[in-house]
Amino acid sequence: MWKAFTLTQRGDRIEFAQFMGPELPFAPRNVVVDVHRVFFKRLPAPAQAGYSGVVRGELDGETVEETWRDGQLRASTFTRPGGALQGAVRVELGPGCAPARCEPESATLRNEWFGYTVTIVNEGYETL
Repeated sequence: MWKAFTLTQRGDRIEFAQFMGPELPFAPRNVVVDVHRVFFKRLPAPAQAGYSGVVRGELDGETVEETWRDGQLRASTFTRPGGALQGAVRVELGPGCAPARCEPESATLRNEWFGYTVTIVNEGYETL
């Protein structure tokens, strides 16, 4: 398996090392923020157990729309209304996240703002 680059976050510092391929057309920090969208950026969970429906709110200046099914968070959409960025960042969580914490087996994030897709396969999640 070939590695194109690595991103390492230590506190508020982000380290980037590229090993092959063309230079990223955006700041590597954007990818780290997207990983945070998958695992950490969530609205308060619905109070109703087994909730199915859509929850809307705001996080860090972004409008967030979460889709819940059978008490599991299945998808999130992040937009910046009125900003220069067009489109959204769309996260699909398979098979979903529990209300208390998000440890998806897999996730696909489509960043329409910068035109890339990130697929995450969670082979082990360790709470720090």
